[in-house]
Amino acid sequence: MNDKMKTLQLRKLNHDYPVMLTYDQCKSGASQYGPWNLYGVEYEGVEQGIFAEDSLHLKLMKYGKGARLVLRRNQDENGELEWQVTPANGSIQHKPQQTSLKYLDDRTADIHRQVALR
Repeated sequence: MNDKMKTLQLRKLNHDYPVMLTYDQCKSGASQYGPWNLYGVEYEGVEQGIFAEDSLHLKLMKYGKGARLVLRRNQDENGELEWQVTPANGSIQHKPQQTSLKYLDDRTADIHRQVALR
């Protein structure tokens, strides 16, 4: 991610933020203020970063690069805040599962070895 990327502030309550994820994974780290998760997004045609708190991070980590999402921070009658993350076009574009591909690659290699030994 670009070091000089603008940071998108998601401060408005009950407001939709249509974004597109620009990376497959977030950058994570820790500072004197605690752990942080930085996601790259495109919002209104500009590449920006979002520092996602844990509840938002748990929802965003299910998606990969190119996923178009609508982020919304809702507040209920009791004052409780929660994040709502929904696919913008109704279809879900999850992050590809590398473990299943690795399994298939190992299995395919094993089959090729067995055939070569016959």
